[in-house]
Amino acid sequence: MFHVHALFFQRHQRDFADEIAGFVWFQGYNDMFDETGRKEYGKNLVMLIKDLRKEFKAPNMKVAVGVMGVNGPLNEGTINPKQKDVREGQRFVNTVE
Repeated sequence: MFHVHALFFQRHQRDFADEIAGFVWFQGYNDMFDETGRKEYGKNLVMLIKDLRKEFKAPNMKVAVGVMGVNGPLNEGTINPKQKDVREGQRFVNTVE
């Protein structure tokens, strides 16, 4: 975060008006290997989004979450049901206000 704040400060000193309008999150594959992480993934992602909005004073910052798709929905069934928990967590961010 320090680097981002420093960059904004430098730009502000030169009269640039920056705004963080959006945030893209595409991650999750490795999180399926930790049971606790899988179960808490959505809640933790929601907290991250809220923290970033607060940190950068961007309460209306849009968020796009790329749902992991190794073998697509097939992995939510019998191939690798662990991915289902992470994917549900990624979809859970739709509850962020």
